[in-house]
Amino acid sequence: ETSRSIEGELNLVTLQDVGPISKLYMRADYSYSQLRNMIESIAGQYFNRGSQNVHSVEFLSRLELNNRSSFWLAYYYVSAVDERYGPIRYNANHILNAAFSLRLLPWLDVTSNLTAVGPREDPNRFSDLPNDQASMSSVVVDRLDPYFLWRAGVLVHDVPVNVLRDFELRIFGDN
Repeated sequence: ETSRSIEGELNLVTLQDVGPISKLYMRADYSYSQLRNMIESIAGQYFNRGSQNVHSVEFLSRLELNNRSSFWLAYYYVSAVDERYGPIRYNANHILNAAFSLRLLPWLDVTSNLTAVGPREDPNRFSDLPNDQASMSSVVVDRLDPYFLWRAGVLVHDVPVNVLRDFELRIFGDN
């Protein structure tokens, strides 16, 4: 396999020390990659074949407050095309992340993270021959619905008791 790529990124730090805001950080990124002579396994043998062209875009925004609370928002887009199979649809084209860490007390944070993943397609083979066998042309594509992942928790840290000064407790729940 060989690859060539180009990437451009813009970074911005603004609103430094403005009222309750410590800083606002933003980043935007674009990349294009060409993958050539990709390795493919066919019946246990490996071959170099074909190529893929991949476009991706990312955006990140992070707001940090003076009390050490912070808020994030990130977006990711990818589009890949295989010269043999066409658009690659088994990866989600869109992913969105939103998160925060809120300082309630000098030693207690509440955190949460929400991830939204766009729809995908799952190519499979279906049985169309005797003994539950599938021919090479028996392809069915299932649509995988978008989904959300949510994580929330509390973080206890820097407890103002000498015995517990280096103590840290993290409790999280996931959906």
